[in-house]
Amino acid sequence: MEEVAATVTAPAPPAKTKPANGNRALSGVPPPIFNGDREKSEHFLDKFMSYEIVNGDAHQFTIPYLKVALCLSYLNGPKVDAWARQHRLWLKKSP
Repeated sequence: MEEVAATVTAPAPPAKTKPANGNRALSGVPPPIFNGDREKSEHFLDKFMSYEIVNGDAHQFTIPYLKVALCLSYLNGPKVDAWARQHRLWLKKSP
């Protein structure tokens, strides 16, 4: 019996082309607002990651500071408001 070995590799991402100023409008479907419901946290993270993949060359996703700020903007509700505000304030104080 002959053995066949195979390797699996992820496809190469498409070539990135940036507009001259590095900014463009975000496309695709934004993630839902996360209100702190822990049962929906994985869903939120999956949707945010999909949004990032679609917009990976956008200014908001090429700079970690902006990506975190964008993610924090999708946290809204009594369970997460104080936590998100604390982290936005921390970002504002960061160099």
